[in-house]
Amino acid sequence: MGGSIGLAVLATAAGAASHYDRVFLIAAGLGLAIAAVSVLLPRHRTADPG
Repeated sequence: MGGSIGLAVLATAAGAASHYDRVFLIAAGLGLAIAAVSVLLPRHRTADPG
């Protein structure tokens, strides 16, 4: 669902301004931000059953 909302936002921004290069920069920035957050999130470790 998040992907479809993001695509709708980017398509709206591209249609309103007709500046696709700016939309590509926004998409790249969002992708980098999501990657950074995913790296910084703590990992869930399961207890050792042994």
